Amino acid sequence: MRRALPRLVIFVIGLLVLDRLTAAGLSELYRYVHREDHLHRRPEVLYFGDSRFHFAVDPAVIRARTGLSGYNLAHEGGGMVYSRGLQAVALATYRPRLLVLQVMDLDGEKASAAGLAPYLGYPQVRELFRNYSWQVRVRYLVLHTPRYNDLLPSLVKRALLGSADEGDGYVPLHGTRPSRVWPPEPRHPEADFARACLEDFLTEARRADVPVLIVETPSRAEPHSPSYEVFRQAALRHGVPLADYSSSGADRLRLESHEYYDDRHLNVLSAPRFSASLAERIAALLPEAGRS
Repeated sequence: MRRALPRLVIFVIGLLVLDRLTAAGLSELYRYVHREDHLHRRPEVLYFGDSRFHFAVDPAVIRARTGLSGYNLAHEGGGMVYSRGLQAVALATYRPRLLVLQVMDLDGEKASAAGLAPYLGYPQVRELFRNYSWQVRVRYLVLHTPRYNDLLPSLVKRALLGSADEGDGYVPLHGTRPSRVWPPEPRHPEADFARACLEDFLTEARRADVPVLIVETPSRAEPHSPSYEVFRQAALRHGVPLADYSSSGADRLRLESHEYYDDRHLNVLSAPRFSASLAERIAALLPEAGRS
């Protein structure tokens, strides 16, 4: 037993050293792939959301109409916790002109930990991880390499083949798919935490004196997102405007079926229209914005 203990200590130390070295390499790869990162460019408008925003909001279209630079921070599979984490990182770095927040399904919150893992160097993000289970905290806080495991395939692909976006986070979807029945999302354990993050997002934006615009995206399958009412009530409490692009909303675009990639996502035909309409709302909210 006495002989085994030193070997175990050496093994653990070696494992931790290897973990740190591997993570350092992956961190450099992450920085290379995201060399146009929003923290360095300090865009005036930041867009937060999940895949619906990721494939629908084109900051270049909005900039052409408002003169405001922007970055689409929406993340496939991301959610409110992810958005709150990146908001904390951004506000700790600089003060944007506007934060645009998509209405997301708070009960379906599930992939924020993996998306936020590369930002664990920021104390604001580490604080968020205190709300996760001990298994998640061990995975991402004790060991560093797992912070990049879920991102590794996309990181390698983007490093070798280049990014599909134009340097502003937007990625277009081509074509269209037939409608299908979407099963209800099971309520994820992070759902309550996601609701708290929505409140924190709006509270911190007000504290930083940065306006917020909440946006309900178009959908071919449902009149409103499952958590629409939660966002609407939060907008009322905080005095935040809400742009409603749902089929019954005041801002609806009356899109044709072929302008959707699937029931929940816009394609390359409709994303510019949606972005142009969103630009009008942004210009009304920031009337002093220059126009090119």
